[in-house]
Amino acid sequence: MDIWGILNLIALFICLVSGGFLFAFIFKKLPYITAVEGDLSLKPKIKEAIKEQAQKLNPLQNLNFIAFLENSLLKTRTFILKSEGHVTSMIKTVRERYREETTNTIFSADYWDHVKDMTVKKSATRKKIDVQIAPANTIEKTSKSQTSKTFKV
Repeated sequence: MDIWGILNLIALFICLVSGGFLFAFIFKKLPYITAVEGDLSLKPKIKEAIKEQAQKLNPLQNLNFIAFLENSLLKTRTFILKSEGHVTSMIKTVRERYREETTNTIFSADYWDHVKDMTVKKSATRKKIDVQIAPANTIEKTSKSQTSKTFKV
């Protein structure tokens, strides 16, 4: 036999011996256990007493439902306002970063503002140009006041 077979036999022997001692102990103490007289009807009485105490207690007697709802709504409102502030600041920083990254391009966010500024600047600095218009055969015959027109460019 190998070592594992010997260990299995030893374990089996220990289990059988301990089972025998347990059986002998219970057999020896059995007359004492049966001789004990006790009131077995005590268990239902305890159950009934516990049920009565539980029925007397009202777990919702101190709970004011309206106050609970008000407090929960206030907490929800403050949470929503705080989160809205955080989201707004995050959107603002994202917009600023985008504007910094996309400066001087045609597709920037403020392109139309830039175009509008340029047209306003041009309209303020228009120059008057005197242009003479006359037919080809009457250039020398007509006066300057009859053929000149002023245009804004």
